[in-house]
Amino acid sequence: MKYSHFLPFVLFVAACIVSVNAESNISEGPIQHYEVIGDVERIVWNPERPFASEIVKLRKPVVLTQTTVNLWPARREWKPSYLIKHLPNILTGVKRSTQPILYHYKNDAPLLSILKMTPPTSEKLDMPTKEFFQRIKKIDQVHKKDQEGEHEDQVNSLYYYLSKNLEEIDSELKKDLSPNMDWLQASNQGVSSNLWIGAGGVTAHAHYDSFHNFFVQLYGKKKFLLSPPSQWESLQLYPRLHPFYRQSQLNFSSNSNSWLNDHPRPQAYEVILSPGDLLYLPPYYFHHVIAVDLSISINVWSDSEDFTIIDSVLKSPLPLKMIGVLWRKLQL
Repeated sequence: MKYSHFLPFVLFVAACIVSVNAESNISEGPIQHYEVIGDVERIVWNPERPFASEIVKLRKPVVLTQTTVNLWPARREWKPSYLIKHLPNILTGVKRSTQPILYHYKNDAPLLSILKMTPPTSEKLDMPTKEFFQRIKKIDQVHKKDQEGEHEDQVNSLYYYLSKNLEEIDSELKKDLSPNMDWLQASNQGVSSNLWIGAGGVTAHAHYDSFHNFFVQLYGKKKFLLSPPSQWESLQLYPRLHPFYRQSQLNFSSNSNSWLNDHPRPQAYEVILSPGDLLYLPPYYFHHVIAVDLSISINVWSDSEDFTIIDSVLKSPLPLKMIGVLWRKLQL
């Protein structure tokens, strides 16, 4: 019975082929359409005690404090001035956008050829490391003034963000992420470790991933709005064949969302991560992520059994009704 709560979500993803809200427009701003239903539980952890295998059994988001993360040199050293000296002189794959938003875009999505849609406003480029940090510091200052009510003209603003696999950075720098970084792996399959750097206000639009995710905040703060898989309908997901697959169609910066006039607001738990906090995010949990200020983070993804099951269902040639029948039999 432990996977039965995914069945409505599985069937929705499988059935969603062409259902797209014509009004949807991915952009970001104040979060005004969520119903915040509580905080994420915080657990004080013994730094010498492994946690991944135990925490994933909870099947819910939790924040761990006082873990082995606080023993890492990165917890103390990874500030912009330090990374300017230790990252490569040129950063590859920096994202530049006219909006403070990040979203997944599938260039090979089957529906792309028949959809009339504006391409993403972001691009990837190579940039000197020092220039990258100078630019995100400037954007961060503008964001702070905006939060304090001192609005500045941001018409010509460009936003910069870096996400990079840790295997691509200097081996000496990776030594700052020890001891026991392997404790962030929920499994030994599909492991990917990543670095995330961006200015305050930069946002990842509401989406889900199929992996176990251990997310470590090292510098600055980040806000997460976390919705369980049961909220798939309220979030009005893009269909599986769409370039924005796995993401919400809702425009969170608009005062009018016709979908929400007739449907309940998506529910979410809210948490703000500070340096040293470690968030566990289960597979298929929706997350809407906003950098509160200039932020440096790392995360570790690893494969989940949930994905294996859902992937096999989606690849099945059986009608959806038969899939539901077989699923119920598996639970007996």
